[in-house]
Amino acid sequence: MKQFSFLLAFALCVSGLNAQKKVEVRESNEKIGGGSNNALTVMIYIDDKDAVEKAWKSKMKDLGAKVSTKEDMFGDDAKTKAMGPNTFDMYARAEVVKGEGIKLIVAVDLGGAFMSSSKHSDQYKVFRDILYEFAVKLTKDHLADNAAAEEKKLSKLEDQQKDLEKDNKNLKGDIEDYKKKIAEAEDKIKKNEEEQKKKKSEIDEQKKTTEAAKQKLNAVK
Repeated sequence: MKQFSFLLAFALCVSGLNAQKKVEVRESNEKIGGGSNNALTVMIYIDDKDAVEKAWKSKMKDLGAKVSTKEDMFGDDAKTKAMGPNTFDMYARAEVVKGEGIKLIVAVDLGGAFMSSSKHSDQYKVFRDILYEFAVKLTKDHLADNAAAEEKKLSKLEDQQKDLEKDNKNLKGDIEDYKKKIAEAEDKIKKNEEEQKKKKSEIDEQKKTTEAAKQKLNAVK
């Protein structure tokens, strides 16, 4: 089967990776829908397979499909005006690609034939765009959530830094207060020691005066 690749120049910066990643919808033959069938694949640059599956099931419901899950995700009797008047079925599977993200594989059964770019070009283009927009939005939403979480962590760290700076300022202020109190205490100690010397002299003089008074008292008979 002719291989067809659809690439739009949309660069997304992927969390945890330094390289830029492009959302690209490809056409390939895959084991899906009960056999080897034509399908579309797209890489979604997040690391949460469950999130991709949940989001795609929701997307199939938005397209009017009745969703069920056995081996793969299945959307029965979907319909959208852009795809034409008839209903179609979707088979989908999400696979983890280590170091990259989640590969979403979707095969569309138009009713007796699986959709391909060569045989159903108009419908293929419509669905290709649906899948591309889905992958871009999910990737961007995930990265936005990651960015918000990292921003929250940064804000918390900055608040902690401000608290540390405030504590540092308060501690330095305490040291200055202590230094002032120490200087005042040292001055008081110096004055106290001088007053002690003066008081000791006064005591010595008073002892002499007291002893003289006692001697006069004892001299009276």
